[in-house]
Amino acid sequence: MKKTLIVMLLLLIGTIVFTPVVLADESGEGNVQGTVLTEKTAVMTENGIQAISPQEGVNRINTALLSAYNAGASVVPNLALIALLVGAIMAMFAAALSLEKILKISLLGIAVVLIAVVIVYAGPFLTALAKGFGEGL
Repeated sequence: MKKTLIVMLLLLIGTIVFTPVVLADESGEGNVQGTVLTEKTAVMTENGIQAISPQEGVNRINTALLSAYNAGASVVPNLALIALLVGAIMAMFAAALSLEKILKISLLGIAVVLIAVVIVYAGPFLTALAKGFGEGL
C-alpha cells in the first residue's frame, strides 16, 4: 500500500511539475525587459583607456547580468525536466524494490530541483519586489 501511494504521488507531482516547465519553455523570451543605454562618453585618459560615466558602467553591468540570466533561464527547463525525470524513475524503482535510502535520496533530489526552478523563475519577481521596497524607502 505504501509503495503504491508513493508511486501515485510521484506521478501526480510529475504531472503538476512538468506541465509548467514545458509551457515555460514554449513561451520564448518575449517577457524580458529591454535595457536602456545612455549616451556614450569618449573621454580618453593618457594611457589610452576610454573613461565612461557611472551610469554607463551600471548599464553595462546590468546588460551583462541580464544576458547571463537569459542564457541560464533558457537552459533551466530542459535540465530540470531531465533531472526530475531521472529522480522520478529512481524513486519508482526504489519504491518498487523497497530501497528506503535510495527513495529518500531521490525524493530529496526532486525537491532540490523544484526549489532551484522556483528560485530561477521567481528571480525577476524578487528583484522587482526588492526594487519596489527600495523606492518606497
